[in-house]
Amino acid sequence: MTDKVLKYRHRAGWFILLAAFLWGAGIETASANESPRRAEEYDVKAAFLFNVLKFVDWPNETGKETMVITVVNHPAFAGKVSNLEGKKVRGQRIRVEHMDSLPSTLDSSVVIVSELPEPDLLRLIEIANEKNILILSDRGEFTARGGMIGIPLENRRIQVIINPDAVKSAGLKVNSKLLRIARIVSATGTSRKAGGVEGGN
Repeated sequence: MTDKVLKYRHRAGWFILLAAFLWGAGIETASANESPRRAEEYDVKAAFLFNVLKFVDWPNETGKETMVITVVNHPAFAGKVSNLEGKKVRGQRIRVEHMDSLPSTLDSSVVIVSELPEPDLLRLIEIANEKNILILSDRGEFTARGGMIGIPLENRRIQVIINPDAVKSAGLKVNSKLLRIARIVSATGTSRKAGGVEGGN
């Protein structure tokens, strides 16, 4: 099979995944061939967030009725994440909280952050590791700094970037289906494609 055919299939796989993510979160998309630049950036990111949650396993989540998502100091994203309020994922109903700064303690399943000073990020990672919290950001450098999952906009496409070491340290598990389409970042900051789906143009 030629590189050209493989490249076409990889891109087709990405567009199909994008359409499925948008549909799964109840956000309309006109075509599987439509780039995220045709939709509002944070609408698309909220859709990705909703569907990423389907591919993450938390310990002791059986029987839980509520999944708390805390958005810390990220107004642009917070408004769109609020649209997920009341939706069900993994058998739990989503509740969204907004905070202006990182609190001393958290009772959340997911924390979304934007820019965090290094001391705050290290403190958040420590809390997440103790309480099995998924930390997610839409900043490109986030996973290289020790964050778990990033969904930045790069080259006009939403990327999924995962730091498996950070996820494991929090006692969480990411489904292999998500890993296959993600860019993997190691503890040393090096990255590689886990599967074959292209992220760039």
